[in-house]
Amino acid sequence: MSKTIAEPFSVDEERKDVIHKGRNTLTLARWQDKDVVVKDFGRPLLRGWEYALRKSKARRSFENAHTLLQRGIDTPAPIAYRERRSDLTNRLEGCAYICLYEPSQSLLDFYDTADAAFIHTFAAFVAGLHDKGIRHDDLNNTNIRVTASDGGYRFSLIDLNRMHIYPEGQAVPVDECFDNITRFSCLDDTFVAFLDQYLELRGLPSSLRDKALEIKRRHDANTDRKKKLKRLI
Repeated sequence: MSKTIAEPFSVDEERKDVIHKGRNTLTLARWQDKDVVVKDFGRPLLRGWEYALRKSKARRSFENAHTLLQRGIDTPAPIAYRERRSDLTNRLEGCAYICLYEPSQSLLDFYDTADAAFIHTFAAFVAGLHDKGIRHDDLNNTNIRVTASDGGYRFSLIDLNRMHIYPEGQAVPVDECFDNITRFSCLDDTFVAFLDQYLELRGLPSSLRDKALEIKRRHDANTDRKKKLKRLI
């Protein structure tokens, strides 16, 4: 059984191009004369029964995209999600999320050569994200997208299935924010400059700077240990 939410969805089968194949598959396709991206999460062989009682990754992506847009945070426009479920048990057998294709670059393409204006704009984006109650739980440099135009920068988010959304009007707790901003870079001068701007833009006391840096150091140390363990294995 398949299910499509939002408007009926069927891509032009002759105009599809796989742009990434891994744990998930990303396909660039045409739909109603528009370029769209289909993110196929595949078949959850080990967790299909668990998703019989939970929202699929595709549905969470679709709903989270609408929440982001409602709160003034950019993300490619959501179009639909699809699910394949067992008729008798509702076991999830596969799902996909479909959104409008928007050309952009990853944060990594800008970060190493970031000037003060870029750092300020980026810090304002992340500060706004947290002030609006959004905690993207995979806030790495590939999921933060950048569009440069007219000497300015626009930021948006992708990969939306792992997010925590607080009630409207409630900001993300500060400790969670400091943990959340550890993922997009190493601890370098650019990160420190970002952190200083972030604290100022959110109206947080500069005395929290050392606490945020310590959380970042612990995160990076844990990441290094995991990498070394993988090499040993």
